[in-house]
Amino acid sequence: MITTILLIGLTILAVALLYLCLPNQRWLSQPLSKAFWPIVLAALGVSLLGWLLLLSPLAAILSWLVVIMLALGLLPALFLLRRRAD
Repeated sequence: MITTILLIGLTILAVALLYLCLPNQRWLSQPLSKAFWPIVLAALGVSLLGWLLLLSPLAAILSWLVVIMLALGLLPALFLLRRRAD
C-alpha cells in the first residue's frame, strides 16, 4: 500500500517536471531548461521499474500509463483553478 502511494507520487512528480519543461505550460513564466529532461526521463524510468516490481508486467504498464495520463490531463486544468493576484 505504501509502495503504491510512493510510486504514484513519483510518477506524478516526474510528469509535473515534464509538464514544466514544455514550452506551452502556463505555471511558470518560462519553461524549465533542457537540463531537466534527463531527470524527467530517469524519474519516469524508475517509476516504471517500481511498478514492474510491484505488479505483473501488463498491470504495471497500464497503471503507469493511467497515472501519467491523469496527471497530464489535470496539470493544465489546475492552472485554471489557480487564483491570480490582481
